[in-house]
Amino acid sequence: MIKKIIWYSVVTISVLGIIAFSTGFYKAIRLTTGTTNGAISSEQNTQSPNDNPIEKPANSLSLITLGDSVAKGTGDETNRGFAGNLKDLMNSKTSKDVMVENLGIDGLRSGNLLEEVQTGKLDAVIKTSDFILLSIGGNDLRTLQNQDEPSKVKDVIEIQNQTISDLKEIISHIREINKNATIIFVGLYNPNVKTGSYVDGELVRSWNF
Repeated sequence: MIKKIIWYSVVTISVLGIIAFSTGFYKAIRLTTGTTNGAISSEQNTQSPNDNPIEKPANSLSLITLGDSVAKGTGDETNRGFAGNLKDLMNSKTSKDVMVENLGIDGLRSGNLLEEVQTGKLDAVIKTSDFILLSIGGNDLRTLQNQDEPSKVKDVIEIQNQTISDLKEIISHIREINKNATIIFVGLYNPNVKTGSYVDGELVRSWNF
């Protein structure tokens, strides 16, 4: 199931990448715990969904984003982020009203998201979602940003294995609540590709492939 989701994600994100580059999205995002540099519209900045059952309007599609600053859209100078760009893409393909609920949180790690999901407070919004955009793992990897030597590979493997374990549990919980939603998993984004850092280079590539 994980492989199927990730394979679908590669195709989907490739399309999104074209849109994102045209709006300058990639230029602005950083996978850090920093503060938001660009304001996100109220439609895309909800972080505390109502625990009560959510009634979805007829003739509509629901898109939620879960995860870190990439999911949230932090630093995007266009105020669109992945959620906004995906909404635009969906609007061009359907006559249905696309509703976005952005639950991304700056600095979130996979363990944090797993805890959020396991509390059940996201169950209501997950249950009624048609599309779930998931971005997580970047901040897990950033814990090694000061460890530039390949000899640190043991630490990398431990963190990677834990992140993958968390991700499997997150997706498993989502599937228990909603068996039909399309899950779009965003691969790790590298905003520092020219720095030559081991973490910013080889590790990001190894995690994505």
